[in-house]
Amino acid sequence: MEFRHNTAFARPSCVIMAGEYHVGSGPELIETVLGSCVAVCLWDQHHRIGGMNHFMLPGANVSLEEATGRHGLYAMELLINDMMHRGSARSLMQAKVFGAGNVMAGVAPERSVAAANERFVREMLANEGIPIACADLGGNAGRRICFFLDTGKVKVRHLAPTEVSSVQTTEAQYRAKEAAAVQAPEKMDVELF
Repeated sequence: MEFRHNTAFARPSCVIMAGEYHVGSGPELIETVLGSCVAVCLWDQHHRIGGMNHFMLPGANVSLEEATGRHGLYAMELLINDMMHRGSARSLMQAKVFGAGNVMAGVAPERSVAAANERFVREMLANEGIPIACADLGGNAGRRICFFLDTGKVKVRHLAPTEVSSVQTTEAQYRAKEAAAVQAPEKMDVELF
């Protein structure tokens, strides 16, 4: 997470990366860049607070010990719980969801991580009783998201093909790291007595 001043919108900004989330209010802005990842922006009009997460994988089959903010199930719980800690309730929240672009070349859209992320986020929000006010999911483009915490509005810019290559590199590195972590355990010598 990086805090800085966004000169284009002349306001303080929190930039989140995969596995991170932020909740706040007032003139602050939350920003992120997405490929096959998903960002969920939750907004509570009554309390005028909002938050955004950024997750890479659904995480429905991940144990609690292995879960991180990069897994959707855990990322959603972190975001919803932080909003509730600040006085919101699920019944007051509405969601705006973005991402799940199939940016990895050679992957069939229906079998991609992006498609799994989209299915997950729609089901998760329905199960939590949080309506989706708007969604920009799917396709082949990456996205830059800016969420304004004083109004609940979101600006989305689809990335040009030249900008997507850095998103692809980041996602490929993360997937390689995840695959390495799931290797079979080393053989152990056991002596029975």
